[in-house]
Amino acid sequence: MAEHKLEGNAGLAVRASDRLRKEGILYAQYPPVLLRLQLNTVLAPEWADGSVTVGRLWDVFTQYPYLPKLRDRRVLDEAVSIGPSSTTWTTDTFAVADTLIDGRFGGLVVGGLASAINPSSLVVRPDAALAQVESETPTPPVNPDPGVVDPPPTPVQTGDPTPPEPRAVTRFHGTVSIDPVRAVKDFSQLADEILVNLQSEGEIEIVIEVRARSAAGFSDNMVRTVTENARVLKFDPGAGFESAD
Repeated sequence: MAEHKLEGNAGLAVRASDRLRKEGILYAQYPPVLLRLQLNTVLAPEWADGSVTVGRLWDVFTQYPYLPKLRDRRVLDEAVSIGPSSTTWTTDTFAVADTLIDGRFGGLVVGGLASAINPSSLVVRPDAALAQVESETPTPPVNPDPGVVDPPPTPVQTGDPTPPEPRAVTRFHGTVSIDPVRAVKDFSQLADEILVNLQSEGEIEIVIEVRARSAAGFSDNMVRTVTENARVLKFDPGAGFESAD
C-alpha cells in the first residue's frame, strides 16, 4: 500500500483529499473517456448485454479497490451526462438512455448531453445504440419497375429562388479554468480533446494567463524568484506583482 505525505495547515480531511486528487487517485471530475476505458476493460462484463445502470456502476466503483475513487456520485453522473455529447462517442464514450423495454431503449441520447441522470439511467454500448438508431431510420421508397425512371420532383418556388450560402465558421475562442493542483493532467486532457482537433484543420494560438493573490502579501524572495522566472520564460512585459488599491 502506497504512503502519501500530507502537507499544509488545513484539516486532515481537506489535506488528504487534495493529496489524493493531486496523485490522480481521487477524482472530483471524471472524463467520460476514462469511464469508457474502464467499461472496455475491467468492467466489460457489466454492459455485456448492451447497457448498465448508473446505480450499478456506482456500486462497483465504491466496492472495488482497484478502480479509481470518485469524490461522490455526482462525479459519475456528470461523466455519464457528458458522454453522449462527444463527437467521437461511438469510439471514445457511450450513449445514454432512460429505460430498456422489450429490447428497445427509451429516451436514447446520442450526439448530445443527457439530462436528469439518476441510478436507473442506462449507459449504453455504442454498437447497441447504433443498431437501434439505424433500425428506426426510414429508408427511401424503391421504384418497383427499374425500367421506368421516376420524373424528377418539381422544384418548389419560393420568394427567394437563390438563398444565400451559409457563411463558413472560421474562428473559435474559449476560456477555461484549470485546477492548479491538477494543472499538468488537466492541460494534457485539454490538449488531447481540443487543441489536437483544432490544429488538424487550422492554426491555433495559445495564451496562458496566470493570476495569483496572497492576503498577507507575497514575500520579497517570492517576488524576486517569480519575476526572474517570468523574464526567462518570456512573459509579456506587463507581467509582474502589484499592490492592492
